Amino acid sequence: MSNMSKKFQTALMLFISMVTIALAAVTGVYALSSLNFGASGGIKFGQDTYPLVLELNGGQVKGETLTSYTYSDTVAFNLPDGNTYASKTGYTFDSWCSDEALTTKVTSIPAKTRGTKTFYAKWNANNYTLTFNANGGSVSPTSKPVTYDQAVGTLPTPTRGGYTFDAWYDNTTGGNKYTSATIYKVANNLTLNARWNSITYNITVDPNGGTVGSHDSTYKTGASQTKIIPNPTRKGYTFTGWTVSWTDTSNHASDSLKPTISGTSTSLSIPTDCYGNITLTANWKVIDYTITYNLNSGSWKSGFTPTTKYTIESSTITLPTASNIERVGYTFAGWYDNASFSGSSISSILAGSTGNKTYYAKWTPNTNTKYIVNHYKEKIDIATPSESTASHWDLADTDNLTGTTASSVTPSVKSYTGFTAPSTKTV
Repeated sequence: MSNMSKKFQTALMLFISMVTIALAAVTGVYALSSLNFGASGGIKFGQDTYPLVLELNGGQVKGETLTSYTYSDTVAFNLPDGNTYASKTGYTFDSWCSDEALTTKVTSIPAKTRGTKTFYAKWNANNYTLTFNANGGSVSPTSKPVTYDQAVGTLPTPTRGGYTFDAWYDNTTGGNKYTSATIYKVANNLTLNARWNSITYNITVDPNGGTVGSHDSTYKTGASQTKIIPNPTRKGYTFTGWTVSWTDTSNHASDSLKPTISGTSTSLSIPTDCYGNITLTANWKVIDYTITYNLNSGSWKSGFTPTTKYTIESSTITLPTASNIERVGYTFAGWYDNASFSGSSISSILAGSTGNKTYYAKWTPNTNTKYIVNHYKEKIDIATPSESTASHWDLADTDNLTGTTASSVTPSVKSYTGFTAPSTKTV
């Protein structure tokens, strides 16, 4: 290179440096990055970058953070797609805005824009569906829309027979309680579960004229259970079982939901989801008792039939009298409840009495019982007369006498001429 050329190049470089410093001081637009002498002899300069601040307003960058943009004379700098660049739980990206109030939306930085730029992410809260599980009850509506980060608002009140509603929870056990003021913080659809409180109901036992021992008098809904109810007792009756009734029958269309107690069992079965006050009423069958008469050699008079059965519900029964019973030589002296005739005589079975009865007839011997004494003479033409042969004897006299029934008598002996009188005998 000639000395002239070297001097020109040095002068040119000095000129360029001065221009670069001046431009940088005045405008700050260009920085000399390279100096190339091309075939055409032109000079090329590099483009500047400026700080870019993207305020995410609670969002998080998914990948690499964008912190600068590149100046262009002709091409706008496009801001990144918000849903690709960042995310925010419970929200969907709406747009970039140039103001904190999020009123002015932007999508790019225009060409020929210089300096630090700040943009603000605008997010829209997502809508989700809140579904209601009545958990054995019923509820309307069964779902409602909710918005992330907002109060869930009015919640329906479910109903369930035999229970009072407690609250809505986000789990079947434990979990978080939800009310109308609860802020929705779940980034998906959610099911709320009704939680219930059992109701205590009464068990009333009506012995229906009888008596019954101690027993369970209440039960709570919530699980199948067995309550012990002792059998009642009642004088003069046999217990045959219970009639079961309850106050709330709307849910008992199925037999599987009915309280039951079989026959004379002492176990009252209360199924799951059975509810309402339960009443047990005792059923009774009256007992038939027998009346047995020991006539003691007597007999019923013709045409008379005695009463042989009675119950506790029978009216007072008059026992047979002397006009109904007879015994030759005796006078009826009453009925007794024992064979030795101790105590007082019994004339009736009072109303309300119970038990099988046996009565013994007592008799008093008559003192005017008639009897006959016949006097016989031996026939004289019988060589060897026999006392047991009637034809060997002739009736001489007859005495019509009276005495006490079943007592001994000693008849007097008559004397006949030519005959030897027998000795007296007691019979």
